Amino acid sequence: MPVIVIDTNAIFGDYGLTKTIQAVALHAPKNGFHVVMPQVVIDEHCAHFRRDLSAAHTKAVAALDTLQELDESRPAVAVGDFDAETAAKAYREKLDRRIVELNIQRAPYPTVSHAQLVAKDLLHQKPFNASGKGYRDALLWATILEFAASADRIIFVTKNHNDFGQTLHSDLRAELGARKLPSELVVIEPDLRATLEKHVQPIVKRNTDNEPRLMAAIVTWLNANLPNIIGNYSFDPSMLGFSAEHEDARLLEVERIDAPVILTIRDLDDGASAVTIEFDIRAIFEAIFISPEERTNFGLDEYRASERPTDATATDDVFPESLWSETRLRVWLLIQNEVVITDATLDAYRASAVNEFSDEAVELVHPDRWVLIPKWRNQRR
Repeated sequence: MPVIVIDTNAIFGDYGLTKTIQAVALHAPKNGFHVVMPQVVIDEHCAHFRRDLSAAHTKAVAALDTLQELDESRPAVAVGDFDAETAAKAYREKLDRRIVELNIQRAPYPTVSHAQLVAKDLLHQKPFNASGKGYRDALLWATILEFAASADRIIFVTKNHNDFGQTLHSDLRAELGARKLPSELVVIEPDLRATLEKHVQPIVKRNTDNEPRLMAAIVTWLNANLPNIIGNYSFDPSMLGFSAEHEDARLLEVERIDAPVILTIRDLDDGASAVTIEFDIRAIFEAIFISPEERTNFGLDEYRASERPTDATATDDVFPESLWSETRLRVWLLIQNEVVITDATLDAYRASAVNEFSDEAVELVHPDRWVLIPKWRNQRR
């Protein structure tokens, strides 16, 4: 049974457990994982909530006092009654319900004795440090050791590299060895996002024989859809090589897609897969040029090209056409994004022999999330 053990710093500030922990908890069972939250982590998280809530209340009171001092005519406003104990108790009950909703396994405090912890502390063995700090981390590690007896893999999500290591510290590996457990049993991941991408939504094993045909289907889809997808996208003119006086850079034409490469393929939770692709395009971009003098003369310091009048008469009368000279550049871009392929397409990709893939099985994941790297450009007009 593989398990994912969560440290407090992995969910820091996420008091509703609605961020990446939610995705990990929901998708982990589909890949055979149990998500575990030790009781020491739950107690620390509740303590952080109480601390942050009290700090927010103190700031609110101070802000209202300052407001009253600055504007004496304003009626006094009170923050209201505040009972930290009651609020903390209510939050713990809410957190307990959320843990159940997400099917997260709660791990009780370990059975390790005080004598064992003191011995480790005096020997300065990790996760204790030289000053003796590390009691709660030691309880967390003892919880992991109890799972290690039956787990075939443990993903430990923690940012505490000083005490646990970026890869598992040698002291902790030695403890695994003393229990006749493999040192690679416990894998440290720095955050939940990395855990999600590397373990919960794993990378699909590549099929190099079928990859050219899959890429051909993706390129067919890109040729048909890319101009429409990014045609309305407003680009930073300076990124494309236009001068600082230009505004509102837009794609006019995709001339060619070159050097397409599949970087990764990841399983998603709904039977589809996400394919991270990288490719070059040669494209024509247009941007509107407004000189500094014309900006001043026509009061355009706050004017944006997207607000340019469409009526020809209004443009001639208010904003002379000479104001709006247009520049076009041919730009080579390196682009990265993700597309989704269907489950059937993934099965075909994995198969030993496939004649072709349909581009109808391809869909863009993040229409507005592009990695755009200019490679070279020249003047067209």
